[in-house]
Amino acid sequence: MRARALCFLSLACLAWVLVACDLLPRTRSDQLLAEIDKQEHKWLEKDVDSHRIVVSHVRSIWHAQMYDILVSEGRVVEQSASCIPAPAESGECQVESFDPEEYTVAGLFAVARLLAQRDEGDWTEIEFDPTYGYPLSIAYDHPDIVDEDTYWGVRSFEVNE
Repeated sequence: MRARALCFLSLACLAWVLVACDLLPRTRSDQLLAEIDKQEHKWLEKDVDSHRIVVSHVRSIWHAQMYDILVSEGRVVEQSASCIPAPAESGECQVESFDPEEYTVAGLFAVARLLAQRDEGDWTEIEFDPTYGYPLSIAYDHPDIVDEDTYWGVRSFEVNE
């Protein structure tokens, strides 16, 4: 009995050390969230409060839209959108209403966090801008679900002084 208790105590101590040293395998979601935090920190350090960002958002075969957002002093001051006919739209599309905040850098970080936690992050891919750290592309595509794939991509980004 004493040997069993000593063995249990040893395993508990080893597990504590592994957790404390961050040596246990992390889930894909944990890895993505850690990278998002790291990149968001890079973005915040750049202190960019005025910029123009153009983002495309494609929802599988159903709809595609492009958003042009101007941010000045941290606030959206101009926004516009255009649609791109998706296969399911038979060559014609209508611009859908949208919240411009969702297509700002902060909005893209929020989308990245949400999708990093969906299905443990297994079907989410995120690429970050090497200079500023904002999400350059975010893609979700579960292989067992038809037509649910979605993609956000930054088409252009410019800092305004």
